[in-house]
Amino acid sequence: MTTTRLLVPNRGSNELGVIDFASGDGKPVAVAVGVGPCALSVDGGRYVYVADAQSDTITVVDLDAAADHPAPVHLPAGAEPVALALASVAGDRRTLCVVCAGTDRVAVFDAAKPGTLTHMGFVEVGRVPRAIALTPDQAHAVVANWGDDTVSVLPLATPPAKAPCVAVGKRPGAVLVTGTRPYAYVANRDAGTLSILDLHDPAKPSALPDAIGVGRDPRALRLSPDAGRLYVVNYGSDSLSVVDVDPTTGAPRNTQPKTVPVGRQPIDVAVSRDGRVCVADHTDRTITFVDPVTLATTKCAIVTDPGGFAAPRGVAFDHDGSRVHVTDHTGGGVVTVLANPAVAETAQVGKDPTDVAVSPDGKRVLVTCRGDATLHALHAASPKIKGTPLTVACLDDRWSYVGTRTDDGKAAVVPVDDLEPAEPIDLGAGTDLRAAAISRKEYVTIADSGRRRVVTLHHEFPREVTTVLSGLTNPVTVLPSTDGRFVYVSEAGKAVTAYELGENPTKLWTDQTNIHGLAVHPNHADHLYGALWDDDTRPVVVYKNSTNGQGKKTPIAVEFTKGKEPLSPFGIAFSPDGRHLYVTRTPSKKNGVVSVYALGEQDDATHVCDIASGVKGPTTAGVSPTGILYVANTEAGNVLAIVGPDGENPEVHTIAVGSAKPQGVALSPCGRTLYVSYDSAPGSAWELDATGYGLVADSHRKVGGSESIAGLGVSPDGCLLYTCHAGSGQAKQGSVGAFPVPAVLPLAANADPRHLAGSPDHPYVLVADVATPTLHVVDTTHNTVAATPPTLTTKPTGVVWAPGAAKPHIGYVAGDGNLVRIAFDPDAKTITPATPVSLTWDGTPVHATGIAITPDGTTLLVTARDPHRLLLVDSTGGLAPRARVDLDATPTAITVHDPEHVYVTGTRNPEPGVVFTVDVGPPRPDKRIPVGLDPGRPEWCS
Repeated sequence: MTTTRLLVPNRGSNELGVIDFASGDGKPVAVAVGVGPCALSVDGGRYVYVADAQSDTITVVDLDAAADHPAPVHLPAGAEPVALALASVAGDRRTLCVVCAGTDRVAVFDAAKPGTLTHMGFVEVGRVPRAIALTPDQAHAVVANWGDDTVSVLPLATPPAKAPCVAVGKRPGAVLVTGTRPYAYVANRDAGTLSILDLHDPAKPSALPDAIGVGRDPRALRLSPDAGRLYVVNYGSDSLSVVDVDPTTGAPRNTQPKTVPVGRQPIDVAVSRDGRVCVADHTDRTITFVDPVTLATTKCAIVTDPGGFAAPRGVAFDHDGSRVHVTDHTGGGVVTVLANPAVAETAQVGKDPTDVAVSPDGKRVLVTCRGDATLHALHAASPKIKGTPLTVACLDDRWSYVGTRTDDGKAAVVPVDDLEPAEPIDLGAGTDLRAAAISRKEYVTIADSGRRRVVTLHHEFPREVTTVLSGLTNPVTVLPSTDGRFVYVSEAGKAVTAYELGENPTKLWTDQTNIHGLAVHPNHADHLYGALWDDDTRPVVVYKNSTNGQGKKTPIAVEFTKGKEPLSPFGIAFSPDGRHLYVTRTPSKKNGVVSVYALGEQDDATHVCDIASGVKGPTTAGVSPTGILYVANTEAGNVLAIVGPDGENPEVHTIAVGSAKPQGVALSPCGRTLYVSYDSAPGSAWELDATGYGLVADSHRKVGGSESIAGLGVSPDGCLLYTCHAGSGQAKQGSVGAFPVPAVLPLAANADPRHLAGSPDHPYVLVADVATPTLHVVDTTHNTVAATPPTLTTKPTGVVWAPGAAKPHIGYVAGDGNLVRIAFDPDAKTITPATPVSLTWDGTPVHATGIAITPDGTTLLVTARDPHRLLLVDSTGGLAPRARVDLDATPTAITVHDPEHVYVTGTRNPEPGVVFTVDVGPPRPDKRIPVGLDPGRPEWCS
């Protein structure tokens, strides 16, 4: 039966506090009982027997009619009942034993009828009995006698008039019985020991010769759920002793218990159903959680006010272990503490959930469900996605990307803007998308198992098109500065001008000259170079200190060697290292060349070569970060991609753009996307895949109204496209489109990439290949494999980067039964895996299905199957699990929401799948529930 009512005896107000958590509000009900209630026993989940020490009574409380309970059962004067035990003796016989400390007896009642007590007699025991425990078969009661340092064992089928006593240590105050033999463990407060009694023959109990030394003043005893550990709270030495016990017989396995330091004056201990331990630190205002595997401790204050005072007295876990309830001796309340980790919420989704992602603000949780082809959004309306969603990644609080299989068997990526799906981006046929990851908050990478490749998309944030400059005369080139603060515009036949951007752009300087192409030196951000159209001897000028607005800039002409034909320069671009200058030349419309020059130290240039193959009427030019030169080959109606333009044998690739005549070219900062303006569709531009030299299908983008576009420029962050409109005399800035161009990175022919991990701190993505098995690191900026992939010893089931940009970058690989820490050095381009660490829980190998990490990098979160659970693993030490959360579904994916919550998808085929919200944060107070004065140890009614 699920436990929902917490019972608290309140000695100071003579009440039984009843907190019903099933009602949802957790409001307590105070039930009047006798004077000095100190102990209770629950009968059948409805009736409660309360020992009233100062009125010498037993109060019977009917929880279903708490306000109207029968008259109390009176004991002889001075009985002082202090402890209770309810036993099922044989058949329907039930016996309630009441320890009477004042008369050195145990009162025995027949409780066969719940709620009704019939007195059967008294059993004489030792002096000042204080505690009682039942044997596992409930046939005998064991009583600890404080006054004469003995223990009495009495049979309950036929209680005798006097029970024999066995000598133990000084001041026995607590007793616990366990095992099939069984054995009784007695805490001797003044001796600081545990006496152990062999109860194989209860009529002749015998104490083992050697008591086990524990701490000073042992107070409370609790057994682990598997009966393999006994926990002893030591009030006088601020510690918890851990005694290993044979879970079958109950015999001690050693006489040297482990000692765990806890808070000051620990007074009680509770153990959850999954083995977690919590200690009440009476004078520390804290409770201490003890990891059952590592014995590591975590303290939690039970007051939120730093100046407040509290004195924890009793602790009790709730039925699922998600909370601990602590009675506060001084505050007269019960403090509910979130005792993480635990499942906080379970939500039903579609069948066979495969992936889960959460936005940074936590407002959107998206789950892909392969079984019924749905995309679910928790706590929001679910978007309708075309095809079958397979994987999902959230880029920011607005944008998400969903990898899908379309109805015709192809794969696509669907950008989702604020839960509104956009048109899919086609990835072609024969794909099987397995995982998605975000890196550097701008790259979306997808593992394509079917085609053995990794696909990366660069998200470029959309912004509205606005007019930046107007009143220009025939603008042909617009170029942003490297810091994005300025923009340079050339007006054919008139001038080149520098503007400082802002709400109202300010003119810094202007030079009356006929310049067409513009380029900024890669190594000198304030050196602007221009192609001077009408000067055949000194056709390139440089404006030094171009970002300084104090007066007109003085151009310095660069010497060029004149060839057989007039130079007629138009476009200009630099190599990435700034050592070479490329100038497009159009002596006539019938031909053209691209001239390559080596720059000197004194603003001079030496001619290296001319590239003439396929060149016809070239105009503008641009260079990618990898050194590929792109040229708008206007009269030929194509774009040239020249690989190795400053080498001996450059490769010239032709990119067809239909019947259009390209006018301007510009590259995104990452070098992946090439934008080309053309004359056949005013106001539009092509998006080209700059890595594959091919036009991307349906990449026709509207970027600037309806006027023809001459030159193009891209902002340093890749978010804005600047355009020149000669017809209207304007320069504009606008979005380059929210939907990126896919970059494809093929892997080996036998590869099977299934797991990915990205990082917001760097552009590298971990790719786990389960077929080989190997681990790749992909540089998403340049779409390359960044290091030689190491071979893994087992099949990987998940990968994750540790947070942070420090080098080397640390990652973790989960496998079937182990964990591997890896270090990637981006400068040396090496991946160094550490020796795999076996992943076990209670000695049993863990079959991991996924892995994540907390934002602070201290805890790995590993999902596992058979049995289904989530493990919390210490990433700062030896990769040892420190806690677990049991799940009632097969975990399929995991993602981290914040430092305190993670989402885990689980499948329950053929039933619908679920999403678990798991609280993994540190223990912390949740609320305080006022009860009566001087509350004692809480007990669940079940």
